[in-house]
Amino acid sequence: MKKYCVSFIACMMLVGTAGAVNINGSASSWWGYKSTSASGNASGFILSGRTGKGGTHGTWDDEWGVVGLVAEKIVEHGGYFCPYQVQCANKAKKKRTWTKYFSPNGFRYDQCLWLCESGYAGVNCTKQGEKPLRYETALLNNRTNGLFAGLGIKSSGNDTNERSANVAAFSEWGEDPKFVALLGGVRFMEHGIMAAPVMIECGRDNWKKIDSFVKSVSVAGTTKLLCAEGYKADANNADCIPIVVAEEKVAAQDPQVQEKIEEEKFCSGFPKDGFKSEMHHKITDGNCIKYFCGDTTKGFASSMDTNCINCSAGIRGGVHTQTGVCVQCSTGMVFDAKANRCVNATAYSKADMIFGKGQTKMTQPDLEQQCWTKTIPSEYVNCVKSGASTVSTARPSSTVPLNE
Repeated sequence: MKKYCVSFIACMMLVGTAGAVNINGSASSWWGYKSTSASGNASGFILSGRTGKGGTHGTWDDEWGVVGLVAEKIVEHGGYFCPYQVQCANKAKKKRTWTKYFSPNGFRYDQCLWLCESGYAGVNCTKQGEKPLRYETALLNNRTNGLFAGLGIKSSGNDTNERSANVAAFSEWGEDPKFVALLGGVRFMEHGIMAAPVMIECGRDNWKKIDSFVKSVSVAGTTKLLCAEGYKADANNADCIPIVVAEEKVAAQDPQVQEKIEEEKFCSGFPKDGFKSEMHHKITDGNCIKYFCGDTTKGFASSMDTNCINCSAGIRGGVHTQTGVCVQCSTGMVFDAKANRCVNATAYSKADMIFGKGQTKMTQPDLEQQCWTKTIPSEYVNCVKSGASTVSTARPSSTVPLNE
């Protein structure tokens, strides 16, 4: 990996593409997680890849990883799970290794789903009635006919598809090696998983070049049975069985009946005749169903036109997280994804972007202190905003947009 960005432009391209995971500290009590303890092999977490070096490397040829089912959001009674490539990164200059995350090869947005404890379902695993609103009929495994079939290690040779900021975790610590505790699937049934806090340890060797790899995966907390919508725990709490009786389940699994059930419960603002399975993915939101563009860089053309258009024109564009509509901001404004609106942008000069706000080559002659040399996005952003380098040997806890 290069010591410096080759240019100021290259540094700018890095901003916003990487960041530490989101730590959900309150989840520890829900899942019996303690950072000081880890026991039991969690090899069932690995859907593709393997621990140690060998096999297919990740997005860089000195970094290896594994693919597993990881919670993007951790809630008291379950989580929102997606397949993720957990990759161990390195930076030779600092002699350290850490975890980062990508959508693996073969990833589709319909492979993400809420999995919940018995009696809970849907967005945020809310309390479920006697009969489910919908039935998740896909088989939750990585075999040929399973929902996670076809997943593999992404080895594109760059970091442009990193999604670290999307991932939720219990904790993340250490410099060498690096540890992270995620909520992951450790065993898969047809319509549910056994989930637990999974501790991932990154290792490294080859001190001249520095190779990094997943050294181990282990269970670090309570294991719980989580089921897909339409299913509940059996008497032994060991498998997920249909909530409805067999005759109703057969009818519900019929594709035409399933489509009718879902179409009747689309949320307001999401017209049923606007849904296109080849373009959109569905999510359950309370008692109704919403759909969004499968490509997260795209949004609806308007509230009346659900065709997906490119919505990633720099930081001036973004997708409204509640409506799915593409928002394009006017000159001088940027899209605030948290607030779902356009806000005034902070102006930075070319000199600010290279040397730090208020700095020039004359006031900041030390190359190591100049912002353009920072290869970690959050370090670069902080350098520009503060007007001085704030180099840290620890992985940054978040990526901060320049407009804030």
